[in-house]
Amino acid sequence: MVARFAIPLVLSRRRLSIPKPVITPGSGIVDIIRVTGQALKWLRPGDTCYGEFQIRNPTTGVLTSPDNIDEPAIEVLRNNVVDIGIEVVVSAASTGRYRYHFTVPGDYLAGDFVAGVASATVDEHLDIATLVDTRLVGVDWTNPGGGSGGTILNNITIPAAVAQASLVAAQITIIRGDTLAVVLPLMGDISTRTKLVFTAKVRSSDPDIKAIIQVSEAEGLVLLNGSSDVNPAHASLEVTGASTGHVQLVIDGAETAELAIRDLIWDCQFITAARISTPISGGISIVPDVTQATA
Repeated sequence: MVARFAIPLVLSRRRLSIPKPVITPGSGIVDIIRVTGQALKWLRPGDTCYGEFQIRNPTTGVLTSPDNIDEPAIEVLRNNVVDIGIEVVVSAASTGRYRYHFTVPGDYLAGDFVAGVASATVDEHLDIATLVDTRLVGVDWTNPGGGSGGTILNNITIPAAVAQASLVAAQITIIRGDTLAVVLPLMGDISTRTKLVFTAKVRSSDPDIKAIIQVSEAEGLVLLNGSSDVNPAHASLEVTGASTGHVQLVIDGAETAELAIRDLIWDCQFITAARISTPISGGISIVPDVTQATA
């Protein structure tokens, strides 16, 4: 794939040709690339997809640059096939912190699966991570996958303030051992929901049963560090404004104390009789506390 790499830190718009990475299954891939934000979840043909990710040393966890000048490399896949015609622009915000964007071709179809995959090498360790993995929708989305389910029309009005807040991926900081109480970005009208779930993982491709944190509105704490042996009352996902999607997440300090110092990705999903929607997502940084006194 020919991708594009912009380096604004040196005020350059020079573009480098990035070869398709050679991926050997089972070759010792480690956790180097960490997705920290995806600004647009649902995409249509012609839309621009953009987001953020970090590259960290697999041993120390410190933000770093890849070993090779042509990394990070990003490929875009349409229905699991690499599209070499898509230009991906990557910019380094600072050491180890990157932003990317690409435009979905206008001739793609509603129902197509689109994925962006990044690769980078640090200290001779290769990592491959999915930055975005979604299914395209149309202006009017009429059950593109076939089967039952009826028609979902483009007839939802979201206030400008709600739409703007929902397009910004939120970064959540958890101080280990402290109670977390955070208001999530607005999601729009969720008054017809039948289920609401917050999930945080190391990778988006991890199965839900391996989630580091999962909290549901109905059940409270569901998973912690991939274990269902939890006290549901020690976390909550409370809707305080259904018409705007105003939700507060609370996790007790006893649970955050069990978390490892690391970065995660998260999203919040709701289900209605008509659809499944994941309007907000972002990153989580779990950090140690400085003051250790408890009384």
